[in-house]
Formats: sequence, C-alpha cells, structure tokens
Amino acid sequence: MLHSRMPAGKNRQLAVAVRDPALQAILGALLEEWLYAVVPRAEEATLVLLEEGLAFSASGVEVVRLARFPSSGRDRIALPIVVEELWAALEPRFHRPPRAHIRIDLDRPAVVSVRGEREATRIVSLSDLGTRFSLTRELVNDEQLQLDVELDGRTWHLEGRVIYVIPRGDLDGSGAFDIGMLFIHPAIETRGELRNLVVRRYLERVARRLPSELFYAGLAHFALPSATRKALVAE
Repeated sequence: MLHSRMPAGKNRQLAVAVRDPALQAILGALLEEWLYAVVPRAEEATLVLLEEGLAFSASGVEVVRLARFPSSGRDRIALPIVVEELWAALEPRFHRPPRAHIRIDLDRPAVVSVRGEREATRIVSLSDLGTRFSLTRELVNDEQLQLDVELDGRTWHLEGRVIYVIPRGDLDGSGAFDIGMLFIHPAIETRGELRNLVVRRYLERVARRLPSELFYAGLAHFALPSATRKALVAE
C-alpha cells in the first residue's frame, strides 16, 4: 500500500509503438500518470509497448505486445486494453515487490473509528483492497478500525486492519503516523466498484491532459465497464 511518488528514472523509460495516434497519446499520458518516463525512440527505452504486426528491430529492449486476438502470457496484452491488466503487466518489471492491485494517489477527507473514538484524517492512496492515511495517534499492526470516506457523492464505510505504521513526526514535526489499512473481507461488488473508481480517476486525469477529440478516440481502444465509459464521455 505504501506508494512513493518518486520521479521516473532511467530504468522506467517506456516507448509506445502503435498505429493509432490517439491510442499513442492516451497510453503515453496514462504511463506518465503511473510515473513512467515515455520516450519517443524505442532505442532509448527499457520496454516497448508494441502493437502486434508492427516491425521492431531494437536490440536489448524488452517488448510487450498489444494483440488484437485473444492472447495470454507475460509479454502480451489483449486489445482492447483492460487498464488493470496493463498495470499488472508492468508492475513486476519495475516495482519490487510488485503491487498486485492498481492504486491511485489522492487527497480526500475521511473519518477513522478506532478504540471507541473517531478522528478526522485524509486518505492519500486507494486501491480495491486498502488505503493509506495519517493519524495523530500511533496504532499497532492488526488493530481493527473503520474508515468512512465520501467518494463521487457516496459515503463508503470500510472495515479493515492496520498492516503498517510509519512515524513521520520526526521528519516534519507533525507527530503524525502514516497508517496502511487492509480492508477486511470486502464484498466482491465493493472491490469491483473501488477498482472501477481508481481506473476512472486515472482516465479523468489523462482526459485533462489531452484534447477532447483525441482522448475520446483513444478511449475506444480500452475495455471499460459501461458505467465508467458513460461517465468519462459525459464529462
């Protein structure tokens, strides 16, 4: 759950080689949101996302192929692209240990209920299985708590347990602790809704970086739940 907003380094340089300029643009912006450096030349990259059927000759560069037909394997991703599958394909190559669940940095007010008391906080990271926030009190691993947070006009009541505590008061003088929370037995529907929320938030950020026509054209290359696609097109 700990997610450091480190700048993209040389070993996180990716190139995108696809036929459609709209897909090129939306993939490039999405990868940059994930803190990869997108470079124009494959020879400069650590890894290339290559649409199947395009020629490629750079040596010493890892290739993940985007395939129009059903495919599987560590070096292949099906088109249209499932955002979570793209995340999962890149994570083991660039993050140790790989984070199994797509997550997003954000800043939202929330309330934590623990030890019979409630304390206001702000969540700073979210996935379908957990979150991260800060508290003025120190908790212990496996301590149970509830988090109430409003996202997209809906209040979520999420129960979980502490999986890590990092004191940061010595660094910034706040006396606060960063808390990692793992949700306890979230319903399948809840996990799916949170995962869709994370994906939509990423694509909303991409949309703000691109001309509308280019974004909507590129979006056609992604497999999205109908509600997510409708929300993105309506904005």
